[in-house]
Amino acid sequence: MPVIYSNNASTTLSAGINNSTTTIAIASASGFPSIGSGEYYFATIANTNNTKIEVVKVTAGTTSLTVTRAQDGTTAQAFDSGDNFQLRVTAATLEAATKTDVNITAGAISGSAISNDAIDSQHYADGSIDTAHIADDAVTEAKLANAINTAIAANTAKTSNATHTGDVTGATELTIASGAVETGMIAGDAVTSAKIANGAISSSAKIANDVIDSQHYADGSIDTAHIGDSQVTTAKIADDAITSAKMGNDAIGSSAYIADNVINSEHYVDGSIDSAHIANDAIDSQHYAAGSINYAAYLGSNVVTTAKINDGAVTLAKVASEAVDEDNLYISNAGSNGQFLSKQSGNNGGLTWATVSSEDYIPDGSVMVFFQANAPTGWTKVTTQNDKTLRVVSGTGGGTGGDWAMSAGETTSSHGGHAHSSAAHTHGGGSFSAGAHTLSTSQMPSHSHSTSTIATNSSGGTRGFYNQGFGGGGSGTGNTGGGGSHSHSLSGTSASTTPGDTGSAGSHTHTIAAPQYIDVIICSKDA
Repeated sequence: MPVIYSNNASTTLSAGINNSTTTIAIASASGFPSIGSGEYYFATIANTNNTKIEVVKVTAGTTSLTVTRAQDGTTAQAFDSGDNFQLRVTAATLEAATKTDVNITAGAISGSAISNDAIDSQHYADGSIDTAHIADDAVTEAKLANAINTAIAANTAKTSNATHTGDVTGATELTIASGAVETGMIAGDAVTSAKIANGAISSSAKIANDVIDSQHYADGSIDTAHIGDSQVTTAKIADDAITSAKMGNDAIGSSAYIADNVINSEHYVDGSIDSAHIANDAIDSQHYAAGSINYAAYLGSNVVTTAKINDGAVTLAKVASEAVDEDNLYISNAGSNGQFLSKQSGNNGGLTWATVSSEDYIPDGSVMVFFQANAPTGWTKVTTQNDKTLRVVSGTGGGTGGDWAMSAGETTSSHGGHAHSSAAHTHGGGSFSAGAHTLSTSQMPSHSHSTSTIATNSSGGTRGFYNQGFGGGGSGTGNTGGGGSHSHSLSGTSASTTPGDTGSAGSHTHTIAAPQYIDVIICSKDA
């Protein structure tokens, strides 16, 4: 069964597989060889980071492939949908290419490509050597079987002028029967290139293994058409023979083809690496020498695409301030006014617009007042408090008190005996006259009186008066009067102004009107 090949065939698994699956579904058959009867090819399955690799043998199918698992020393493993499925150069492929089950294109081997003595009897198909392929004088007596010698002798007997002295001569031609010349009848080195017709060597079965070497090929005779797919191995390529001109875009299809730490910054022309020259997942960290990538000189504009950035490589430090705007922020749905951004479940859930609910910001068991008929969703009405007003306190809340229900409307309130202070007021108008009153001594102010004395002299002279005051010598009245109070009787009329209320300081009631109100309910937040 011949192994078959194609260049740069690559696709992905369209469904995950376990380590025993033998029918594998791939996303596309584009670029992969078509498998004929008895043919096969080796494919490589690898996860996106090339940390899991398995070689399988594909024997049938296009996008649903029949495979033999764990080839070329690898182990059967489970893989995910989207993992790589590729034709890579493997040891199993190269070993199969050196075996006899490899087809050689028709006409690929020219006469000069076959060494001397390389073709012996086992390489010729029966009847393949005809007259045109036998050189003149090549069939010697030693090459003729005894039966032929007998026939020649018989023919000589019939021809009088035939003589046999090593060569056959005579008037009558001798013929060799079909298939009469066997391998043993042909002398060594008797079959030269002139004896072999063009195209006479029609299959690999005619050529012994290892008989065609470099001296049998004419210069320039091996062109692209004569080289089988995947036949040029590392050993066939001379040092420094592969220049940049010989390498097509995406020719290096995997990091497996690049030795670790061989590519550094001096090997790149400025701006020479663009995205077209880098296969997805082909270059990983082990292929770069430390410090070899100078972003300013060696990276062309816009060459670092999403496929070139490793998972988790973009950290917060790599993101410029305000680089992620509303257009670049991954949000799974369209929002509306009053909603907020909420994290979805999982590490890759992104954000989603969500409606704020009381569960997000009000603790369970909280009690609140609502101006509506019924408790809102997620709340339960508190019915232990009813028909009461609200009182604001600076101390601890949650208390109750009072004895007057608001639904009573106008009500009376009884109070014990007490006096009311009258408001400030005046009296005016009317006519009064004071009655006469005689002051008593006690009501008079304290006072004294002085007296006059008639004086005479002893000789009988003239007589006269002199005044003796309160404080002098002589005689006078003493102090009298008490300065006491007194009163006058009033007669007449008086006019009064409001208020003219009077009271007896006895028990009484007040009528109190109900204030305007609104009905509210108290509700407790459900757990």
